[in-house]
Amino acid sequence: MCLVLKYVFILLWLMYTFASIILLFSKGLLLHRDVLPNKSICETDVNSLQELTQNCTKTNTKVVMLIIDALRHDFVFHSEQDMPYTNKITVFRDILASYPKQSRLYKFIADPPTTTMQRLTALTTGSLPTFIDVGSNFATEELLEDNVIDQLVNNGKKVVFMGDDTWANLFPKRFYRNYTYPSFNVWDLDTVDEGIKKNLYPEIVKDDWDVLIAHFLGVDHCGHRYGPNHKEMERKLNEINVVLRDILKEILGRENIMLFVFGDHGMTSNGDHGGESENELTSALFVLSSSQELQPKTESDIKQVDLVPTISTLMGVPIPFSNIGSLIKSALPQNFHLVNSIWRNAKQINDYLTTYSLQNDELNDKHIHFIKDTFKMLDIQHNTFVKSCENFMQLSRRACEEVWIRFDESSIYKGLVLMFVSLYFSFLLVGSSALDHYDKITGKQVLIMFSIVVPLNLIAFLFYLYKIIHITVVFFVTGFIGTIFLAIFCVACWSSLTQDFLNTNKPDKILIRIFTVLTTLGFFSNSYIIEESYVLHTSFVLLLWYLVVRFKLENRKTWFRNKIKPKNFSLKHWITSLNCKVVWCSILLCIILRYSHSFWKCREEQGWCFEDGAQTKTGNSIISIVLIVISVTVVHKSLKCSGNLTGCSLNVYLSSILPRIFAVLLSVHWIFDSSFQRVKHTIPYVAYIPNVIILLTVILMMTLFVSPLLVHYVDLQEGKANNQSEKFLTNWFSE
Repeated sequence: MCLVLKYVFILLWLMYTFASIILLFSKGLLLHRDVLPNKSICETDVNSLQELTQNCTKTNTKVVMLIIDALRHDFVFHSEQDMPYTNKITVFRDILASYPKQSRLYKFIADPPTTTMQRLTALTTGSLPTFIDVGSNFATEELLEDNVIDQLVNNGKKVVFMGDDTWANLFPKRFYRNYTYPSFNVWDLDTVDEGIKKNLYPEIVKDDWDVLIAHFLGVDHCGHRYGPNHKEMERKLNEINVVLRDILKEILGRENIMLFVFGDHGMTSNGDHGGESENELTSALFVLSSSQELQPKTESDIKQVDLVPTISTLMGVPIPFSNIGSLIKSALPQNFHLVNSIWRNAKQINDYLTTYSLQNDELNDKHIHFIKDTFKMLDIQHNTFVKSCENFMQLSRRACEEVWIRFDESSIYKGLVLMFVSLYFSFLLVGSSALDHYDKITGKQVLIMFSIVVPLNLIAFLFYLYKIIHITVVFFVTGFIGTIFLAIFCVACWSSLTQDFLNTNKPDKILIRIFTVLTTLGFFSNSYIIEESYVLHTSFVLLLWYLVVRFKLENRKTWFRNKIKPKNFSLKHWITSLNCKVVWCSILLCIILRYSHSFWKCREEQGWCFEDGAQTKTGNSIISIVLIVISVTVVHKSLKCSGNLTGCSLNVYLSSILPRIFAVLLSVHWIFDSSFQRVKHTIPYVAYIPNVIILLTVILMMTLFVSPLLVHYVDLQEGKANNQSEKFLTNWFSE
């Protein structure tokens, strides 16, 4: 094997090993749940118990949902402590004392992550958002999964909304009337709440709606800006208490209205809410029936997903297909069809999990079989019907929580250990400047490695196909084998690798290694993650100017070593000198990096960060188009000036043409994405532009991988003389 092929083999082996390890780690950390397109329906004719799930009992109930964002449980429940957030919302305690049979107060338990968009998804679909979904909190799109809002609208119910504009993005054109206000400015404590107070009471007195939803944001924004231990939090909670008292006076005088007041999540002592602590997960739920007594209270803690089947049942609409929540019995009126409703809930969850398990193997087979067996027993166990249904639904929820909420710590630890070990060995291999240790790789050794690796991986994959082992075992086996062979190779070349490592310990390399280690360790800090973009930007600029200063010092040493006398100062000579070019290029790079801030997305925790909405998006698209055209032009001209892009070979042709095609396609895509959203959906071919760019990029990369030289050259070893029309590979930086 030639040296180039051996080096390529090592790179491919590293890619294979890292891919296996990353898949193992991500399987444990980046939990994922597939969204099914199925929708629940209602039928009027019921001929069997199995069809009962499709029958919806029509009601004339109206529902009012008041969402107090970040309403932590101790903001509502009585406390002996005297804090700015305690004992400010007293209206619930008064109502519970005056109407004990018509009102209920629970702890409302959310499932992580507790970012607002994921909580709204769970509160309307009854499903469990996974950890990886937290990235969607800053890019709200229309919710396509079956949800209670769509079920209400599709069954002729009129929904009125006011408050957080995230709802309008999740459910466009669903509301009979809506009053939305921008929600991303976390320093604004009053705009959304004042808008709701302006419209809430006039809507309550109207009679043309079925469901009224109001989402207050002031408490959440106050937490982000000041934290709960601040006088502003006291002010916001007192305002909420006054609003609730006025609304309750109006509701208690009317028939068949159910009021739900709850928080979507809690907050920490500094106002954050990621989902790590109990205070972040636990909020409060208050339920009031305006005229009817409720079922006896049997539970004090309620899961948030339980709200979805409860609202659906009260409104007489199908429970969303992907719901895994259980009916809140004590929140239903006493004259309600309880057994019928619980059976519908249990049958719906069974249908969902059965459908999901057929399309995805994430759910544990042991849980699926036990769930199915438990469900079959429901037809027989008439005497314990309700309790069996509750056990079945709780078991189903726990099975889903294990897959979508609880991290697979074993996979995470295995992935981390294998990653650090393989990174260490690959650092020794790739970071070495000497290539003599690659000569120790023989074709026979490569054949032996493949003869061991391929059968083992095939056996592991077959075991996975027949459901003998889990997919994480396959990832672990492949990653472990790759790491073992890396270790064997490094041990065989240990003396040359360590010697080369010691000989190349220059200050700049040591600095870069320290920077890499510190950057890696930074991910264990929440503060670093929040400000990662600014830390990396500052670090990159410091490294850049360190290299510039080092370059200048090296030049000085060269002058003194060669006893070169500095020339008389000449402005023209100075401008065209290599030193000046390096400085100007560095300044230009710093300016570009600074302007890149306008493309960054504000995090919810960055209260001082603001965005200008659509105007910024359009302006950034124009700047991006200009920059990509300039970049492609400059790179093409630079390559031409340095003797590249000569000849008529395939790699030269593709390297000349494809970057220009990329620039045109990207420009078209950005223009449609920022300015012509409606037109984009009417022209189907526009959606394929990113796929075309990716395909062409892969083709270009494969071509350059096979033939990376973009110059016309003469092969002197084989005696082949090619016509060479110009001198190439001249340095643009030469003086």
